[in-house]
Amino acid sequence: MLKTKRIYYVQGFNLLEVLITISIVGILASVALPSFLESIKSTNMSNLANDMHRSIVVARSEAIKRGVNVTVCTSNPDKTDCSNAGSWEGGWIVREVTAVADFDPVISIYAPFDSNYSLHGTTTAYKSNVVFSAAGEAIASGDMVLCYKNEVDAQTRTIVINRFGKVSVRGIDRKPQTSCY
Repeated sequence: MLKTKRIYYVQGFNLLEVLITISIVGILASVALPSFLESIKSTNMSNLANDMHRSIVVARSEAIKRGVNVTVCTSNPDKTDCSNAGSWEGGWIVREVTAVADFDPVISIYAPFDSNYSLHGTTTAYKSNVVFSAAGEAIASGDMVLCYKNEVDAQTRTIVINRFGKVSVRGIDRKPQTSCY
């Protein structure tokens, strides 16, 4: 009987093929990473702006429903009352301006956000609170600017509140800002 010899071939990559593959992956990652990080920043900015927008809409709605003035204000460290001196980054609450006995005036509480983001009122009235009358009108009109690391860039958002209580969020293309302070 004849014996046949079996030959096994090892299949795989040689060193040159591995190095070329790693180089191509590195180049693609270096191109994609900045846009991926910009996308994450844009999503975070939109989420924070939408949180503020939502809280302002809730305040206006509650003011009309309850028939009293309602404010969105910077909160104290305990998240139980307005500080009216703190910054928006420390969180904010929605509450009635004047409390009725035996009734909790706090409507909703919003947590602080990442220290890389800053929110500033462009008028004195919006530095630490936004107040709506029982008719749903804003006591003062103005803007709030949301920035990343206190710089105006393509992701900057502006929350615009007009005198009649209408609230909108605008990007830098629709509401150019020159400063984050």
